[in-house]
Amino acid sequence: MSAPRASRRPLQAAGLLLAWAAVTLLFGAPLPEGASVADLISREVARQLVAASLLLALAWAGLRWRGIGGGPPRPGWLRLCWLPGLYLLLFAGIGAAQGLPPAPVVAILLVNTVLVGFSEEVMFRGFLYSGLRDRLRPWPAIWAVTLLFGALHTLNALVTGHLLDALQQSGNATLIGLALLAIRLRTGSIWPAVLVHASWDFGLLLLAQASGPPPPDLQLSLAQRALATLPILPLGLWGLWLLRGVGRDGDGLGPPARRWHQTAPARVGGQAARSVMQQGVRTMADASQIREHAEVIGADGVHIGTVDKVEGDRIKLTKQDSGLGHTDHHHYLPLGLVAEVEGDTVRLSANAAVAAEMFEEEEDGKPLD
Repeated sequence: MSAPRASRRPLQAAGLLLAWAAVTLLFGAPLPEGASVADLISREVARQLVAASLLLALAWAGLRWRGIGGGPPRPGWLRLCWLPGLYLLLFAGIGAAQGLPPAPVVAILLVNTVLVGFSEEVMFRGFLYSGLRDRLRPWPAIWAVTLLFGALHTLNALVTGHLLDALQQSGNATLIGLALLAIRLRTGSIWPAVLVHASWDFGLLLLAQASGPPPPDLQLSLAQRALATLPILPLGLWGLWLLRGVGRDGDGLGPPARRWHQTAPARVGGQAARSVMQQGVRTMADASQIREHAEVIGADGVHIGTVDKVEGDRIKLTKQDSGLGHTDHHHYLPLGLVAEVEGDTVRLSANAAVAAEMFEEEEDGKPLD
């Protein structure tokens, strides 16, 4: 059996990121001198946000990636987000005390922050993280996405001309991005992260509108800017706490401790492949979530087969689609390989080439009905 083709998703994610950044920068309206990004997105619906969101929606529909997190969140996700909720309540209290801007401004801010939340979450915690996980273990992928998300906020200096402000935004975005990625992984869905992100930006921008522009001659020292970041620090630490077990237990998108295609030869016997599986730390999804005719894919996103049904501690694949081209009998996979069940997709913790070596069948090769 030939090994499945290596995943191209990391390169696709990098290309999509470049396209997304170009659209975000090039489609923007020119900013008047002395104005801020907050001023820009309170005047009108930002066309660059519309274009970036449309680009990602088309990519999502066209590429048909798994692991973006488009399904519903796990039960209890609201309780999980208690700390961001406290921040948002604080924003609401301060905003109520200061008074809200006119209704048209509130409406424009709401539309723009929803677009920002969708665009940035789907790009970074969706496409980019999922793509990198095909090549990286959880923590390297987490830090790569988080630091890149923060670093790209320095590009705001190209719009505003204020580098120090952009660097401060970059630091804040790094801490917030870590918390948002923790929400994405712990809830199993991108939508809670989109909601928290949009609500966070909406609350901050409402406060900025209510308090008015800062004095034009205001100059903050580096120490003052660092102190201004301290209120955001608990959010980043909270995100780290939520992610504390990801290196051991996995993130639901692939193997937690090692790359399976690195620890197993491309062609090994069934017993050797099973010993590789026993060396890793496995996360086992609830078997009741696995639906008939669901697609089974490897940790690298490569198609393996289609679920017939679950029998005991094994997944029975259909005869017509068992990944080997054999249509005269069924093949089975151990339930212990399942890392995540998302709707009609079952993602394994092993890459497809390794999972295929773990197929089980009757010794006589007769069809199993």
